[in-house]
Amino acid sequence: MKKVLILVGLLAFCTMAQAQSFGGKLGINMASISGSTDATSKIVFHGGLWALFKPTDKFGIMPEVVYSSQGCGIKGSSAKVNLSYINVPLMFNYYFNENFFMQAGPQVGFLMSANLEDTGGNTDIKQYMTSTDISIGIGAGGQWDKFLLNARYNIGMNDVISDAAYKAAVGLSGTLTNSVIQISLGYKF
Repeated sequence: MKKVLILVGLLAFCTMAQAQSFGGKLGINMASISGSTDATSKIVFHGGLWALFKPTDKFGIMPEVVYSSQGCGIKGSSAKVNLSYINVPLMFNYYFNENFFMQAGPQVGFLMSANLEDTGGNTDIKQYMTSTDISIGIGAGGQWDKFLLNARYNIGMNDVISDAAYKAAVGLSGTLTNSVIQISLGYKF
Protein backbone atom coordinates (compact mmCIF):
# COMPACT_ATOMS: atom_id res chain seq x y z
CA MET A 1 0.00 0.00 0.00
CA LYS A 2 2.89 2.38 0.72
CA LYS A 3 4.16 1.88 -2.84
CA VAL A 4 0.73 2.79 -4.22
CA LEU A 5 0.63 5.98 -2.12
CA ILE A 6 4.15 6.96 -3.18
CA LEU A 7 3.24 6.35 -6.84
CA VAL A 8 0.01 8.38 -6.52
CA GLY A 9 1.92 11.21 -4.80
CA LEU A 10 4.63 11.23 -7.46
CA LEU A 11 2.04 11.20 -10.23
CA ALA A 12 0.19 14.09 -8.60
CA PHE A 13 3.39 16.13 -8.21
CA CYS A 14 4.47 15.56 -11.85
CA THR A 15 0.97 16.33 -13.14
CA MET A 16 0.71 19.58 -11.21
CA ALA A 17 4.14 20.69 -12.39
CA GLN A 18 2.83 20.59 -15.99
CA ALA A 19 -0.70 21.92 -15.33
CA GLN A 20 -2.00 25.27 -16.53
CA SER A 21 -3.56 25.71 -13.11
CA PHE A 22 -3.78 23.69 -9.92
CA GLY A 23 -5.24 23.97 -6.48
CA GLY A 24 -6.87 22.33 -3.52
CA LYS A 25 -10.42 21.46 -2.60
CA LEU A 26 -12.44 20.61 0.51
CA GLY A 27 -16.02 19.54 0.80
CA ILE A 28 -18.74 17.30 2.12
CA ASN A 29 -19.84 13.87 0.96
CA MET A 30 -23.32 12.46 1.27
CA ALA A 31 -22.19 8.83 1.15
CA SER A 32 -24.11 5.58 1.10
CA ILE A 33 -23.82 2.05 -0.24
CA SER A 34 -26.25 1.18 -3.05
CA GLY A 35 -27.74 -2.29 -3.30
CA SER A 36 -28.72 -2.65 0.35
CA THR A 37 -32.10 -1.64 1.74
CA ASP A 38 -30.48 -1.31 5.19
CA ALA A 39 -27.95 1.38 4.16
CA THR A 40 -28.61 5.02 4.99
CA SER A 41 -26.67 8.09 3.91
CA LYS A 42 -24.14 9.76 6.16
CA ILE A 43 -22.48 13.17 5.90
CA VAL A 44 -18.67 12.99 5.87
CA PHE A 45 -15.85 14.95 4.17
CA HIS A 46 -13.26 14.92 1.40
CA GLY A 47 -10.23 17.02 0.50
CA GLY A 48 -7.41 16.95 -1.99
CA LEU A 49 -5.53 18.48 -4.87
CA TRP A 50 -6.47 19.04 -8.51
CA ALA A 51 -4.77 20.15 -11.70
CA LEU A 52 -6.35 21.57 -14.85
CA PHE A 53 -5.18 21.33 -18.45
CA LYS A 54 -7.28 23.35 -20.94
CA PRO A 55 -6.20 22.62 -24.51
CA THR A 56 -9.15 24.72 -25.79
CA ASP A 57 -11.61 27.24 -24.34
CA LYS A 58 -14.34 24.57 -24.29
CA PHE A 59 -12.47 21.47 -23.10
CA GLY A 60 -10.43 20.68 -19.99
CA ILE A 61 -8.83 17.66 -18.35
CA MET A 62 -8.83 17.66 -14.55
CA PRO A 63 -6.88 14.95 -12.68
CA GLU A 64 -7.24 14.93 -8.90
CA VAL A 65 -5.90 13.14 -5.82
CA VAL A 66 -8.51 13.20 -3.04
CA TYR A 67 -8.88 11.73 0.45
CA SER A 68 -12.54 10.70 0.74
CA SER A 69 -14.45 9.44 3.75
CA GLN A 70 -17.30 7.19 2.57
CA GLY A 71 -19.50 4.33 3.79
CA CYS A 72 -23.01 4.36 5.21
CA GLY A 73 -25.22 4.29 8.24
CA ILE A 74 -27.26 1.18 9.09
CA LYS A 75 -31.06 1.62 9.19
CA GLY A 76 -32.60 1.09 12.62
CA SER A 77 -29.29 1.26 14.52
CA SER A 78 -26.50 3.62 15.48
CA ALA A 79 -23.97 1.47 13.56
CA LYS A 80 -21.95 2.96 10.70
CA VAL A 81 -19.66 1.52 8.05
CA ASN A 82 -16.66 3.87 7.76
CA LEU A 83 -14.59 3.60 4.57
CA SER A 84 -11.57 5.81 3.81
CA TYR A 85 -10.19 6.06 0.28
CA ILE A 86 -7.51 7.84 -1.68
CA ASN A 87 -9.44 8.55 -4.89
CA VAL A 88 -7.83 9.46 -8.20
CA PRO A 89 -10.47 10.83 -10.60
CA LEU A 90 -9.71 11.92 -14.15
CA MET A 91 -12.48 14.35 -15.08
CA PHE A 92 -13.16 15.65 -18.57
CA ASN A 93 -14.68 19.14 -18.40
CA TYR A 94 -16.85 20.85 -21.02
CA TYR A 95 -17.06 24.64 -20.56
CA PHE A 96 -20.30 26.42 -21.49
CA ASN A 97 -18.54 29.73 -20.98
CA GLU A 98 -15.66 31.14 -18.96
CA ASN A 99 -17.34 30.31 -15.62
CA PHE A 100 -19.54 27.20 -15.92
CA PHE A 101 -18.71 23.61 -16.82
CA MET A 102 -20.03 20.07 -16.70
CA GLN A 103 -17.77 17.07 -16.20
CA ALA A 104 -17.59 13.30 -16.36
CA GLY A 105 -14.86 10.72 -16.00
CA PRO A 106 -13.52 7.60 -14.32
CA GLN A 107 -12.22 7.35 -10.77
CA VAL A 108 -10.03 4.75 -9.08
CA GLY A 109 -10.15 4.58 -5.29
CA PHE A 110 -7.63 2.85 -3.02
CA LEU A 111 -9.14 1.64 0.27
CA MET A 112 -7.09 2.94 3.20
CA SER A 113 -9.25 1.77 6.11
CA ALA A 114 -12.61 0.14 6.77
CA ASN A 115 -14.38 -0.31 10.06
CA LEU A 116 -17.79 -1.04 11.50
CA GLU A 117 -18.59 1.44 14.25
CA ASP A 118 -21.30 0.65 16.79
CA THR A 119 -21.98 1.07 20.51
CA GLY A 120 -19.49 -1.71 21.27
CA GLY A 121 -16.65 0.15 19.56
CA ASN A 122 -14.92 -0.19 16.20
CA THR A 123 -14.31 -3.45 14.35
CA ASP A 124 -11.74 -3.53 11.54
CA ILE A 125 -13.42 -4.99 8.41
CA LYS A 126 -10.81 -4.04 5.80
CA GLN A 127 -9.90 -7.69 5.18
CA TYR A 128 -13.43 -8.33 3.85
CA MET A 129 -13.55 -5.30 1.57
CA THR A 130 -12.45 -4.76 -2.03
CA SER A 131 -9.15 -2.87 -1.98
CA THR A 132 -9.80 -0.94 -5.21
CA ASP A 133 -13.00 0.93 -6.00
CA ILE A 134 -13.92 1.87 -9.57
CA SER A 135 -16.42 4.71 -10.05
CA ILE A 136 -17.79 7.03 -12.71
CA GLY A 137 -18.13 10.68 -11.74
CA ILE A 138 -20.70 13.07 -13.25
CA GLY A 139 -20.92 16.69 -12.16
CA ALA A 140 -21.05 20.38 -12.83
CA GLY A 141 -19.38 23.44 -11.44
CA GLY A 142 -18.32 27.01 -11.73
CA GLN A 143 -15.18 29.03 -11.28
CA TRP A 144 -14.77 32.67 -10.33
CA ASP A 145 -11.35 34.23 -10.07
CA LYS A 146 -9.44 31.83 -7.78
CA PHE A 147 -12.47 29.91 -6.43
CA LEU A 148 -14.22 26.81 -7.76
CA LEU A 149 -17.55 25.34 -6.68
CA ASN A 150 -18.28 21.78 -7.79
CA ALA A 151 -21.08 19.22 -7.33
CA ARG A 152 -20.44 15.62 -8.38
CA TYR A 153 -22.11 12.23 -8.14
CA ASN A 154 -19.72 9.25 -8.01
CA ILE A 155 -21.40 6.00 -9.05
CA GLY A 156 -19.59 2.88 -7.84
CA MET A 157 -19.08 0.18 -10.46
CA ASN A 158 -17.75 -2.73 -8.37
CA ASP A 159 -18.77 -4.51 -5.17
CA VAL A 160 -17.25 -2.96 -2.02
CA ILE A 161 -17.27 -6.34 -0.21
CA SER A 162 -14.92 -8.93 -1.71
CA ASP A 163 -15.50 -11.73 0.82
CA ALA A 164 -18.70 -13.64 -0.08
CA ALA A 165 -18.69 -15.58 3.21
CA TYR A 166 -18.55 -12.33 5.23
CA LYS A 167 -21.32 -10.83 3.11
CA ALA A 168 -23.55 -13.86 3.78
CA ALA A 169 -22.66 -13.91 7.51
CA VAL A 170 -23.87 -10.33 7.97
CA GLY A 171 -27.06 -11.02 5.97
CA LEU A 172 -26.20 -9.17 2.77
CA SER A 173 -26.48 -10.30 -0.84
CA GLY A 174 -26.17 -8.84 -4.32
CA THR A 175 -23.75 -6.18 -5.48
CA LEU A 176 -23.06 -3.38 -2.99
CA THR A 177 -21.47 -0.26 -4.50
CA ASN A 178 -20.34 3.13 -3.25
CA SER A 179 -22.73 5.99 -3.97
CA VAL A 180 -21.35 9.45 -3.14
CA ILE A 181 -22.64 12.97 -3.75
CA GLN A 182 -19.86 15.54 -3.29
CA ILE A 183 -20.05 19.32 -2.86
CA SER A 184 -16.61 20.94 -3.03
CA LEU A 185 -15.12 24.38 -2.68
CA GLY A 186 -11.78 24.73 -4.42
CA TYR A 187 -9.04 27.32 -4.50
CA LYS A 188 -6.63 27.92 -7.39
CA PHE A 189 -3.02 28.47 -6.23
